[in-house]
Amino acid sequence: MATSVRTWEDLPAGDWLETDESGTHWYLDHKGNHWYSDESGYHLYKKDESEEPETFDMKESDDISMETDSLPQSGQSSTIKIIAGVSVLLIVALIVAYLIYDDVTEPTFYDEVYWTDSGRAFVFGADNIQIAYPSNNDNCEEWTSESQTFTEVDSVCMAESLVSDYSIQFNGGDTYETCFVDQSKVESCYKIHVFSDGIVMRNLYVAEGQVDVCRILLNSIGPSTVNSQSMHLYSKVIINDRIRFDIEDSWTAQFLLESRDIYNEAKSTDCFFEQFEYTGPRVVFDVADDPAELTEAVNDSLTWITVSQAEYTAPYEDIEVYVYAETREFDCQPIQMIERESGWERVVESEASCISELYNSNSGDEYTISLSIGDQLIIVENNEQICNDKCEIMLEIRHHGKRIYSGYHQLE
Repeated sequence: MATSVRTWEDLPAGDWLETDESGTHWYLDHKGNHWYSDESGYHLYKKDESEEPETFDMKESDDISMETDSLPQSGQSSTIKIIAGVSVLLIVALIVAYLIYDDVTEPTFYDEVYWTDSGRAFVFGADNIQIAYPSNNDNCEEWTSESQTFTEVDSVCMAESLVSDYSIQFNGGDTYETCFVDQSKVESCYKIHVFSDGIVMRNLYVAEGQVDVCRILLNSIGPSTVNSQSMHLYSKVIINDRIRFDIEDSWTAQFLLESRDIYNEAKSTDCFFEQFEYTGPRVVFDVADDPAELTEAVNDSLTWITVSQAEYTAPYEDIEVYVYAETREFDCQPIQMIERESGWERVVESEASCISELYNSNSGDEYTISLSIGDQLIIVENNEQICNDKCEIMLEIRHHGKRIYSGYHQLE
């Protein structure tokens, strides 16, 4: 246990006492320890060791021994009870001391490499925070830029993160708290819970009406397999216990497996683990059958879907659309539509037998193209016939595997 700290912010949890007549500030922590201030900081108060305990001379000791030997049976019983009581108190004191020691002993945390599910990592130090990427046998040149120079350490490329006003403190038990200001001058603060194989980072700045979000990082796993060209290096790769973007590498699969263990330890905390507990956005759809008649052609549009209400972000890239017809199930690939002078066009062509054309109503106002009020999805056959006359289909829309719409439709 530390016996001196520099500032009051480093004191353990407790309460301030009255300042004495000499101007010394006094503080009582929750463990019952008194602290006092001077020009160099705050110090744990200890009783003056010059005060010697009272001693007995040999004669008095002999008298006590004789008196003890001459005690009647009841007196001996009382002595035994006193000795037993003192023993119990000593045992209790040892347990309390162990608990206090355990609470103030810091876990292994500083300078550990903690990997995110996207393949990059963070290293928390006492004075700075570093960002890290896997070394790909090029002396970290692919990660180095004019503003950051990366150095290879144990097959990991590391550089000091471009943040300011970084601070971190140990809060006892297995928790730390850190704050920093990013390049956009936005302050972020996190509570960090340390586990044997990783950490849980909890965002302390939560918007009104939102929930606390926790993310799992691992230090029990080796360097990832990403490179500077990886498309999803800054994305949330694992949501709702699923790997996104059709990523199939063994490192991500191992991350998912090991992060489940930490989630099972930490899920009792009052926090939302998007990686395992995501339930989907709140979206309301108005669905109408295409007014045009179904034909023998293989490019009929089947249904028109309009977003009438939407809460939370649901990027197009995370939307899945399925049509269940009499013939079989169709995975209708979502493809964004773009308006040109000649009319609406698909941004990409596809060989999928069913297409979900996405018409964005306010693309100019969105950094990430997402479902928003007024957007339309049109289900279209694509070189394969789904319906050629009256038929019934079931339409299902999912987001990260969670169903956000399902309904039967009679097409004519």
